[in-house]
Amino acid sequence: MMALVLTIMLVTDLIFILGGAFFLWLTRNSPLTDITTFKEATNLMLNILGPASLLSAFLGFISFDIANLMLLQTFVLALSFILVYAQTHFKEQ
Repeated sequence: MMALVLTIMLVTDLIFILGGAFFLWLTRNSPLTDITTFKEATNLMLNILGPASLLSAFLGFISFDIANLMLLQTFVLALSFILVYAQTHFKEQ
């Protein structure tokens, strides 16, 4: 059971990171962002997903429900992504 939960969480995290990084990388030719490489986009997605994963892990110790944990992680990821965009507009300055 734990191996199955680990696999589910790992696959969803990889989809979040690689999928989000791919869509950020597609903006490389746009003058709206300064993201130019896939590595930068992946790093940004990893930094955004970190707090969401920690919060999800903490709540997993209290009340274990895989659906709620994945929902919380997705919600915090989306909220963090919006807040980072609102603050920086993905620009260097």
